[in-house]
Amino acid sequence: MVPAGVSAAEIRAAQKQQPRSEPLPECMAHFVDVYSNPQLRTQSEEWYKHNLPAATPTFRAMTYAAATDIVSEGLATTHCPMSMVPNIPDSERVKLQFLPTEISRNVALVMPKHLLTLPSYANIYRKLVDFCRDEYRHEMKFEGIRLVS
Repeated sequence: MVPAGVSAAEIRAAQKQQPRSEPLPECMAHFVDVYSNPQLRTQSEEWYKHNLPAATPTFRAMTYAAATDIVSEGLATTHCPMSMVPNIPDSERVKLQFLPTEISRNVALVMPKHLLTLPSYANIYRKLVDFCRDEYRHEMKFEGIRLVS
């Protein structure tokens, strides 16, 4: 996630560390270190080390929502899970743009098998599966979201 005011050319230049006649935006030298998920935090640190090595973990946040607030103010960049993006308020989303990365993690929807014998629990499980498969997948298409290419 990058502030909306940063151009795609500036992002590419920061990633390639090309010499420039003008300095890069200050926010490209800082990123928000998010503590909520140790596995993603390690992957995020590695990504910054290899893809944006001039950036330092200047800010810390306990949640991705707090990190998003910092980025929307134009102060830094951050990583956030795709699942959070559709839930960012429009008033904040217009201040952001998104750069897809290869950082990922596996998730699973688990329910003890014996609970599936109870109609009410089985119904809840089926509705969750349908939501994840259909509705949430549709949300992940990033309609109306600015992606940096």
